Amino acid sequence: MHVSGVERTWQTPDVPKWTKGEPNVAYTDSEIAEVHEAVRKAGQSEDLYTLGLIYSIGDSVDLVQAHMWFNLAAARGSEAAKECRRELSDQMSKDEIANAQRAAREWLKVTHH
Repeated sequence: MHVSGVERTWQTPDVPKWTKGEPNVAYTDSEIAEVHEAVRKAGQSEDLYTLGLIYSIGDSVDLVQAHMWFNLAAARGSEAAKECRRELSDQMSKDEIANAQRAAREWLKVTHH
């Protein structure tokens, strides 16, 4: 996803490996808002996967949020999200994974996509 006229900030070499095949970038605020809006409207697996990437790289890494979005994308058939979720899980505690799964269930209850 790219917003016309907006520059991406390239990440440092120590970006987590679960971004395989994706450019190691930090997303701009407008890109993040655009993806959140797309998820709110339709909940497509590609957009859910992108939110997982957003929360797994950049300045404000949140592994629980990243796992939640990867989990939701995986449930909609994203193979890349399944792999990212698996690799991310290796870096999380059981409590963090449980929190992410709980958040995903809550999102599904509220969103109804």
